[in-house]
Amino acid sequence: MSKNVLIAIAGGLLTALLYLSTETGSPATLVFAYFTLLPLFMVGLAKGVAAAAISGTVAVVVTGVAAKFTGAAMFALAYAVPAVVMVRMALLNRQTPEGPAEWYPAGRIMSWLTAYGAAALIAFAVTAGDSPAGMEATFREGIETSLEGLAGGEDGTRPAAIAAQVAPHFPALIITSWLVMVAINVSLAQRFLRRLGWNLRPSPRMSAFELPNWLAITLAISVLAWLAGGQGAPGFVGWNLTLVFSVPYFFMGLTVIHTLSRPWPARTPALVIFYLFLIIFRWPVALIAALGLVDQWAGLRQRIGGMGGNQEEDQ
Repeated sequence: MSKNVLIAIAGGLLTALLYLSTETGSPATLVFAYFTLLPLFMVGLAKGVAAAAISGTVAVVVTGVAAKFTGAAMFALAYAVPAVVMVRMALLNRQTPEGPAEWYPAGRIMSWLTAYGAAALIAFAVTAGDSPAGMEATFREGIETSLEGLAGGEDGTRPAAIAAQVAPHFPALIITSWLVMVAINVSLAQRFLRRLGWNLRPSPRMSAFELPNWLAITLAISVLAWLAGGQGAPGFVGWNLTLVFSVPYFFMGLTVIHTLSRPWPARTPALVIFYLFLIIFRWPVALIAALGLVDQWAGLRQRIGGMGGNQEEDQ
């Protein structure tokens, strides 16, 4: 058995261990579970698509043994399959006449990942939409029941109030959290591998992050469905899809912020303060996503100072 296969198997075992750590019931394991995809991405981005597929398969099998078929199926759909496909796209490249290889753009990978999440959201919403009261009511009832179980039935008004606030955005909350988690894990994996000198592809420049035009069209359709659908199922799904398709533009807006901050004398502390502000208050997220959308059509970064090719790395 080759060294790469052993590394892939070890990565799959570690991935499954992190995923199953929540079964212990300890709140601390949520931190470990958040980085479930990190070993899988590190294996794939260092050893290739075949190694990523082996790791993913091992993780699915181990999860199936521990959590039965349903747990394995959920793990495969939410973790293993998207990770292997992302690794394959990340390692796609072609030789340019100028010499350096041109790698598949990070923005397009993010766009396809978002489309995958949106498809899951639609399937999720349709499956949960059998209630005569409607999709939102189904989610509200489920959230309220779960919160009442956690509270032990001590306060019946607070779970109902929380459920009423969360339900309208619940599907999007799940998918957007998943998108951010995947983005953080793949970024950390690439960063670690680059420091070790094991990365197969160079890290894409943040300033070169671009999104395809079709993503803006899907966002526009989602907004129209939301506005025209009212309080019914089309409006509910349209609103949640609008939030999901805004995620890539949030990342694009961050690239504008990073480009703007280049000439700042104390850039690193300023960016740290900016991200802390973003985590604490959260309301600027919508403004940053809007900034990303404006950048796609107005070319703000080009006006600020130009962009490099996607084969170069940020320093």
